[in-house]
Amino acid sequence: MPRPKGSKNTRTIEYQQLYDQYADKYGCPVEALFKIAKNARNPLPQRIQSYQTLVAYKFARPIQKVEELEQQELTLVWDEGKEVQQIGSS
Repeated sequence: MPRPKGSKNTRTIEYQQLYDQYADKYGCPVEALFKIAKNARNPLPQRIQSYQTLVAYKFARPIQKVEELEQQELTLVWDEGKEVQQIGSS
């Protein structure tokens, strides 16, 4: 007999129990990601990755149809103009 529609499967229940045990023992992983993202002493790539992970908790993944991608040049300026990095084609 199949499980009722909308009910959680066994693996989902096991993962949620494991998550709850971890959170009870070590703290909430989402809060840890916020701490990593907000700490200016952490490397920028690590902070960006934390923010990217957190975005999934707030916003649904957009569904879009992309017919053509245009490559654009992007200039990033760090530390008030001391370092400039160009990404993309000219």
